Amino acid sequence: MNIAVSAKISEQDHFDINRILMVDDSPTERARLGAMLKDLGYEVVEACDGKEALALLERDQFQLILSDQVMPEMDGKTLCRTLRSNERYGSPYVVMLTAENDQNELVTCMDAGADDFLRKPAVKEELRVRLAAGARLVSMRKSVTDQNEQLNETVTALEAAQKQNEEELQFATHLQEEYVPKNQWLSPTLELATHFKTARGIGGDSMGYVTTNNNQVLIYQIDVMGHGVASAMLSFTLQNAIQQMLGYYINQSVLPPLHQIVRRLNERFPSERFSGLYFTMFLGMIDEQANTLRYCQAGHPHPCVLSEQGDMMQITRGSFPVGMFEFADFETRSLPFLPGSSLLLSSDGLFDIVDETNSALGRNAIENILKRERSKDAETQLDIIKQFAYDWGNQETPEDDVSVMLIKRSSENNQETELNVQPFLISLRPTESDVEKTLDRIYLHLKLLNTDDLILSKIRTALAELLNNFVEHTVWPEDYAELPIEIITTTSKSWIEFNIQEYSVELPHLCPPKPYSGESESGRGQHIMMSWIDQISCMRDNDANLWRLRFKNS
Repeated sequence: MNIAVSAKISEQDHFDINRILMVDDSPTERARLGAMLKDLGYEVVEACDGKEALALLERDQFQLILSDQVMPEMDGKTLCRTLRSNERYGSPYVVMLTAENDQNELVTCMDAGADDFLRKPAVKEELRVRLAAGARLVSMRKSVTDQNEQLNETVTALEAAQKQNEEELQFATHLQEEYVPKNQWLSPTLELATHFKTARGIGGDSMGYVTTNNNQVLIYQIDVMGHGVASAMLSFTLQNAIQQMLGYYINQSVLPPLHQIVRRLNERFPSERFSGLYFTMFLGMIDEQANTLRYCQAGHPHPCVLSEQGDMMQITRGSFPVGMFEFADFETRSLPFLPGSSLLLSSDGLFDIVDETNSALGRNAIENILKRERSKDAETQLDIIKQFAYDWGNQETPEDDVSVMLIKRSSENNQETELNVQPFLISLRPTESDVEKTLDRIYLHLKLLNTDDLILSKIRTALAELLNNFVEHTVWPEDYAELPIEIITTTSKSWIEFNIQEYSVELPHLCPPKPYSGESESGRGQHIMMSWIDQISCMRDNDANLWRLRFKNS
């Protein structure tokens, strides 16, 4: 019988326990057995020996096989061995027919892969019960196989979902970290250093700042109770709401007292609307002209405020968290914030780091570091605090989210008021060609002063981002032809300073820097301005925008 070899047929598509493959070299025996099998309700397919049976199994699946032991070409034992050695034939239930009465011969048949045996001549009732037992076993095996496949599919789906969740959480963590302000100068004399670390990938802490039209700096820090996705989502929502609210007040020049802003948030975010979640908050305003820190503290850990002389302001009064009680009231308080002062804000995750004996770090240890290291810059101070805190806890991942803002105001003795080199003045118009020429002239000027190549590269790239922003995004008055952009470059041993005066209708959206977003139109520019310029400020005066950019010359 010439039958082409084909791929394994799916058991699921051809599972039929009422079909049986009968293999016997005797036509008479095939006729006798076939008649009994048909009477028992089976559909019978015949093969004269093992070789023909394999040819049939190459193109079709059979769950039950009734095979003679002794046959030409390929006997029953060889057929069994072949079936068990190749998965393409599936796992049929094989009943071996034998005329032998030798026990050893029967064992040999079972070793070859037979599931059961019948002595010739088989009688109808015995044939019925043996095949019924085989059908039950095959059905049970099929059920187990199907359940395993379903379980594997479920596990695969769960693994895929878990992988997707992990990837989404990683992205959310990255996005949350991008919203954290980077180390930078908020004004020519206010240095900001930050640290942010979550306990579970994403967390409920967030912080930020907004500058006002009067060169004041609004800072905030929030800590949503709990951990995980719900807290993080509320934290994101609060971050956007606070930024929009403060931005609106500043644009309208109607900034209310700080406690009224917090009261508005308390009304807008009641805990019963957000699954019982509430949050603590610190909202403050640093006014360098008035030498004050005005603040509203809503259930948040007390800030650490240190004078230049090392005196720590003792703050013991706060109020309820935001969203917890409808009747909660808040107040705005004030502290002196003179040159040389430092302000540290932290969620309770920092102070609650515990050592091996379960002793909490506490705020006294942090205050002692601030006092001891007060002569250092904010970034160095915060690095020392982080190292001490995580060494104390002897763990890389804290049990609670940790967010820290350290703001240090330069002392009057450290403010450099005289620059040593004759200022270098350049006028240009907002065109690509003028920008390129200006960048080349500034580069050559600083190169002649032996400026370090790395500093030159930072300066050129940062200036290019700002000046190209004037070209591409800024709106100018109709009579701009009479109002060129002026850049004055001055240098000293410590600083390279650029004072830029331009007359655009409104400030370019690039600066003052906002929280960096890689998806925003000027994301790269924001990143460069925040990361590479050591001090940056901008103010509006007599229809002109006055920019001050400083780079460390060392």
